[in-house]
Amino acid sequence: MLQVHSYVDISWSPDGRWIVYAGSPQRIRGGRDLDTEIFLISPDGRRKRKLPHPIGERPIGFVWAPDAQSVFYNLVSTDRLQEIWESKVNGQEKPKKHLPFPERAGFLSRYPFYAFSPDGKKIAYTPLHEGVFVADVEGRNHRKVVEHVHEGIFVVNADGIDLLEEVANRGLRQFFQVDWSPNGKYLVFSVDIGFGNYGLYIYSFAAQKVRRLVLLRDSLPILPRWVGDSLPVQPENKMAVTWGGIKGSEN
Repeated sequence: MLQVHSYVDISWSPDGRWIVYAGSPQRIRGGRDLDTEIFLISPDGRRKRKLPHPIGERPIGFVWAPDAQSVFYNLVSTDRLQEIWESKVNGQEKPKKHLPFPERAGFLSRYPFYAFSPDGKKIAYTPLHEGVFVADVEGRNHRKVVEHVHEGIFVVNADGIDLLEEVANRGLRQFFQVDWSPNGKYLVFSVDIGFGNYGLYIYSFAAQKVRRLVLLRDSLPILPRWVGDSLPVQPENKMAVTWGGIKGSEN
């Protein structure tokens, strides 16, 4: 019997057969870190098992391989953010370490900051202060597709007067999560714009353009994940929200 009291970082496999999560026999108290393990469970709850992961480490931030045969994740360790680990769903192989990102890249460890292309040949990732990059899945041929897009955001001061602050010239400040659309045409990513403003943006490979989908005040949209042409997104500390569908235009 697998006794688990806490469940975090839940993610559904692309083929719909499994749900992966970080589970712990401990109960969450005051938001502290838990000694987590990787669990798989079938949607009907009838099948459940552990997956191997590096001993003594805490896995977080699951990203499925497009073929649903592997789960990728980070370890709770602030000095090894450039490495990601892979565990096969069959549970018969040892976890494998990958180093697809440049050594200089800095990431926020609490978020899944990368996503695979639908064909599994490319990886998109978001270094915290640099932009959105795409590379071969082996970690070669890195190229920046999005950098500091300039935004004109109105900031309201204490007197209720709209002021166009310097954020218009500074552009996007911090890049967080990214996800690749199922048709391979788009990337969606979340951003700290500055002055308490956060946004969700979409990049078109065909048009090579970026446009903002959502602007939020004091709430970072986290966990953008494509479901068909819709984007279910969870504003931080709020319930999940689905923001419509993405139109077919390449612009």
